[in-house]
Amino acid sequence: MGVTYFVSKPYQYLNMEHCLESVLGFFDNVHGRIISLKKKNGTDILRLSEIKYIMSDKRKVVFVCENGQTDYYYKLDEVEEMLDGTFLRCHQSYIVSMKRIKLFVEEGLLLWDETFIPISRKKYFAAKRKYVSYLSGDKLLEM
Repeated sequence: MGVTYFVSKPYQYLNMEHCLESVLGFFDNVHGRIISLKKKNGTDILRLSEIKYIMSDKRKVVFVCENGQTDYYYKLDEVEEMLDGTFLRCHQSYIVSMKRIKLFVEEGLLLWDETFIPISRKKYFAAKRKYVSYLSGDKLLEM
């Protein structure tokens, strides 16, 4: 079946859904997982692999990436739902990419670029458990 099969009339919902899933799966494999974030003047697309950490600053959420930082009007809880299992909520105001963690200590996280992110006492043990399961590759402990 070629692409024209899926876009020729009459449109079949299941065929269109299958085509869309195939295209999105291919895009995820080639470019990495992405999220789209709305702004006043359009939509930005960010690759999850480029995000270092995300912090909440009053009513804004600041995404700190390899190529700089950008802020959006979201709640941190909404952003957390968009992310995959490679991100760690270590504080009420911070979400960190576990790929970027260099050192995990009781006071906080040290990232590879020497940025220090605090860990709240309330979230310390859950964050530690999730990070250890991430390092060991254990899917059962992540839940």
